Amino acid sequence: MLRTGLDESEVIPALVHRVPDRAREVNADLNERARLRLRIALHRGHVERGANGWAGDSAVGVHRLLDSGPARRR
Repeated sequence: MLRTGLDESEVIPALVHRVPDRAREVNADLNERARLRLRIALHRGHVERGANGWAGDSAVGVHRLLDSGPARRR
């Protein structure tokens, strides 16, 4: 979740471009079974804290993206 007022056009691309480099650094000393693997999905909209985590249409949307077959295969 981003703070109000941040420039999304700067923050999101910077995040997405830096994650793979950071993951490679973390994985450099790990074997194939221990390596870190990540999927990133973004959705824009209102979310709020619910009883079991984040709630709202955007939270549901981003989790559907993360759980999609193409994202898992990639």
